[in-house]
Amino acid sequence: MSPNRRSSVYKSNGIASRKWSHLVKIKAVIAAAGCSLRMRQFKPLLDINGYPMIVWAVMNLKNAGVDEICVVTGRDTMKIERVLEAFNIMLIRNEAYQTTDMLTSIKIGLNAIMDKTTEGVFLLPGDNPMIHPSTIKALRQAFEKEQPSVLYPIYNKERTHPPLINSECFDRIMTYQGSGGLKHALHDFEQSSRQLELTDQGTSLDADYPGDYEELQAYANKYFGISKGLCEKIIEEVELPIQIKEHSNAVASLAIHMGEKLIQNGYALDLTIIESGALLHDILRTKPNHAAEGKLFLQDKGYTALADMVGNHMSLEHVKTPGLNEETIVYLADKLRKETKQITIKKRYEASLKYYKENASIRKRIENDIRKAEKLQEEYEVVTGEKLSDW
Repeated sequence: MSPNRRSSVYKSNGIASRKWSHLVKIKAVIAAAGCSLRMRQFKPLLDINGYPMIVWAVMNLKNAGVDEICVVTGRDTMKIERVLEAFNIMLIRNEAYQTTDMLTSIKIGLNAIMDKTTEGVFLLPGDNPMIHPSTIKALRQAFEKEQPSVLYPIYNKERTHPPLINSECFDRIMTYQGSGGLKHALHDFEQSSRQLELTDQGTSLDADYPGDYEELQAYANKYFGISKGLCEKIIEEVELPIQIKEHSNAVASLAIHMGEKLIQNGYALDLTIIESGALLHDILRTKPNHAAEGKLFLQDKGYTALADMVGNHMSLEHVKTPGLNEETIVYLADKLRKETKQITIKKRYEASLKYYKENASIRKRIENDIRKAEKLQEEYEVVTGEKLSDW
């Protein structure tokens, strides 16, 4: 790669198309070894929507198809290991975490994870967890296109996280002994680096101070899902009948399976909003117009993204993004489950078509939803090679 290549800026809305080519082996290092002195609480274990902060950082990378992740710990290593034990990732300790900087943790992580197959590594501070999987994917796609020395995300005209580092930079990082941290270590690669302009504010949000943590919580409420534990508390609060709860669990099981299969096939999806949206889609099903009532109920709790999903689960009419995405996956899973039983889309709508046979406008809308749902099912089956009727 020529060191004289001029710097440029890619532009992206942070969403992009769902699939990528997987041509380049990308890994990630998360630096979570700090003492959290300014926060006065241990940041990696602070709760955001029912998950520890460090879990969000790992989940969002995993949900973007980045499977090989190294988390570098320092303080409270055993606690971090416990909350991450289900994720099949590498954990390694910076023994000198009290006296060293983040660059030391990055070196430890790179040394542990890099090998001859590694072509790029995301570097992410553990207190910068709310980066959407679609943003990680957009960075990966841009990196695959030109493979710059470093690909820097840009939000509001400033460099944010996580930079994607080409393997050609590893030796320089590992041997750098000067001051200024990673920024100075990568100074010689500036001309051969690139920038990707994004609209994801999450790339700029960290948690140095208590006010930052509150901002992260508000951002998560607006754009992400919540944990299964929080869903269960909400279900208990409204005293949801057992048959509705069982239906929601069946929908969630199918929706999560679909999301995981799509991620394996190159999609970037937020599984937290898929799971919580499915578990709570019928949260007020005992009330008239339950989708709208459920949306208002969750809005009052501050869960904006979750409220929108619940409000849209009855019809695809108001879904903003076409094709397979978090909202349409929950919609499709719901239409393929009659209570807890598997059912075809046509069978699912059979009673509604019969009930509204004299109402042409409603019948037309239902028939349109059937066509859209069948198209989504076909798209899923083509992408994954899996027949949903067999699941």
